[in-house]
Amino acid sequence: MRTTDAKRLMTDVLASLPQPHGSDVMDDVYYEIEQRVDWKKRYAGLCDELGKAAAKNWCGFWIANLEDRRCGEQVPATRSRLIATYSKLTEKAEAPGKKVKEADAVECMAAYFQEHRSKLPPAIRRHRETIVELLMSGFSAEDAFSTVVANGA
Repeated sequence: MRTTDAKRLMTDVLASLPQPHGSDVMDDVYYEIEQRVDWKKRYAGLCDELGKAAAKNWCGFWIANLEDRRCGEQVPATRSRLIATYSKLTEKAEAPGKKVKEADAVECMAAYFQEHRSKLPPAIRRHRETIVELLMSGFSAEDAFSTVVANGA
């Protein structure tokens, strides 16, 4: 899965937007993607690989995560034609946990997987890179696995 590609694209687009970003930043991001051929091509690649719904979910997740905000009310898109609706980002997210090194994240992921294997979908294995990245950024193992499952594993 190329969910890290979604993160990279959202990082690039967010960096191009004027600061401060408002609560409608998701609509703004998708509008900017429409305006640039290279970004639109990268987004289309994500949709092809992940499926349109999963690509939208992951892009929204990364926008909220990069903005350190929580998703709120779902509203119709007014600027972008790539999406029909988006979540307003209104609340400040809880501070992430302590960042960990990759080796520790891999160990934590493996331990959680072994303990909860019977409850996890088989497709979770394809999301190893994303889970490790979430763990390294301070997510708990439970939250990292739950996020991946919620976004299409």
